Amino acid sequence: MKTIFFSLSFENVYKNLFFFSGSAFFRLGEALKGRDDVQIVFLLPASYEESFRPFIEEKFGANRKIELIHYPYAKKRSFFQKLFYFFYAHFIFTGTTFMLTTMGMRPGEPPGGGRIYLMPLKFLIANTFGRLKFMRDKIIPEIFYRSYSKGIFEDAFEKYKPDLVFAPHLFGQFDQALVAEANKRKILTLGMISNWDHFDKYYIPVQTDKLLAQSEQIKDFAMRYQNYRAEQIFLTGYPQFDFLGNADYAVSREEVLDKYDFAPGAKYIYYISGSAYCPDEPDVIEKILRWIKEGKLDPGVKLVI
Repeated sequence: MKTIFFSLSFENVYKNLFFFSGSAFFRLGEALKGRDDVQIVFLLPASYEESFRPFIEEKFGANRKIELIHYPYAKKRSFFQKLFYFFYAHFIFTGTTFMLTTMGMRPGEPPGGGRIYLMPLKFLIANTFGRLKFMRDKIIPEIFYRSYSKGIFEDAFEKYKPDLVFAPHLFGQFDQALVAEANKRKILTLGMISNWDHFDKYYIPVQTDKLLAQSEQIKDFAMRYQNYRAEQIFLTGYPQFDFLGNADYAVSREEVLDKYDFAPGAKYIYYISGSAYCPDEPDVIEKILRWIKEGKLDPGVKLVI
């Protein structure tokens, strides 16, 4: 029997591969129906058990197993681990790195973690150690394995002896540690990132044998910043977009209006919140409501948030 390890360690993985009807998760389940020569073992951080175990058990059928891994997250890192992370993460220094260091990304978070003065050091690391192939290929993966991964997944690997490890969130240390264990055992690995900008922020200390890239941009970033070769990379597109582009899942305007108890022919503004990056959203919403009241927008328009 062939065994595949499937990591589910981040909410974006659920959104990208599990959430939508017809997603990769459902297609995998269909492909394995009636087959007893393949089993899927889902590896979850123990903290995700309540969120994801019921869904997997309900939707995937009997051909799956779930292992809950107690993984020491970043907040519990030792001083050496923090120092090592700072070192290897800045093997690349891009425009995104510069922005994170000098401007920050999210409101309320100081640029560079409040240490803007470290920018020259980050630039120096990227342009010295970061250019050394043996550091990227040999030294960093070995130290990472010994510092972060060793022993965490050992029981799962010994128990199931996987033939393939799939890590769909390479930016996260859970998946990185999983890949490090697989690489140490020379087990085939397949990876992807869960967001478009995960390859040009920091250097990732492990590399998978094959990589699924959702776009040409991600492929370019993987080759330019993460040491991948073109022959390792397969372009897939964004799997969740299959649902959005499928007219079979479309809902008529009449159904939407009826759902919100709006009159036929009503106009409405659909406002999708993203407050992690926009703390002044209440002001935006208040202004839209004021415009409606003042007649700058159709007085009958509805606002759905």
